[in-house]
Amino acid sequence: MISQRGAPHALAREDRLACVPFVAPGFDGTRGTPIKTVRPRLQGETYDSMWQGAIQASPSIITVTTYNEWREGSQIEPAQPFCPPNQGLCYADYSGDYGVTGTVAMSVYLAHTAA
Repeated sequence: MISQRGAPHALAREDRLACVPFVAPGFDGTRGTPIKTVRPRLQGETYDSMWQGAIQASPSIITVTTYNEWREGSQIEPAQPFCPPNQGLCYADYSGDYGVTGTVAMSVYLAHTAA
């Protein structure tokens, strides 16, 4: 049983496997998928928290899960707000995330990841 042997990253090392955690900025499966899970971005706190956890695991590598799926909110690529006509929903930008607004906010996740 995993809970008796230890944390997943420790198990990976014990079994001579790579520890490869992933990070993501958030996720909203309620629009366009059968998955109803929502993990809000929280102005960048979700992304930072996942990075901290991944780094603490002393991984072999860290991956960034970004599907460029605007409706799911899992992308880190540059974004600007867009509201498709007659659909009743809008795709948000990153305005306010990490305390930035305007055109700087469009690429804030890429800049933050590179730093």
